[in-house]
Amino acid sequence: MAEITGFLDRQPKWVLFAAGLISVPVIGFLDFLTADISLLFLYLMPVALVSWYVGCWRGLLIAAASSLARFAAYRVFSNKPVLLYWNPAMDAGFMIVMALLFNVLRRVLDTVPRKD
Repeated sequence: MAEITGFLDRQPKWVLFAAGLISVPVIGFLDFLTADISLLFLYLMPVALVSWYVGCWRGLLIAAASSLARFAAYRVFSNKPVLLYWNPAMDAGFMIVMALLFNVLRRVLDTVPRKD
């Protein structure tokens, strides 16, 4: 695990942000293909990656892009107008909160001295 985190720490921030940005439409397409099965947990991977290694604001951008992709995939299969906006709004709120939490957790862990 230390090798993976070390590798990701050494990558330029723009590469990680681009990877997160590219993965969102891919996950959105998979979400569209699976119809009514929620793939919200897959959207959290780029949100977590970017929030942890790149920063809060870019993590929030990935969360917003994920929310739009989730809304687009959900819109095709929703037959209830109330749920058309409610469910994606709750997903968006969840991803925004998770982006903030991942960033705060990283900053807190960076301030804790390590016992190596």
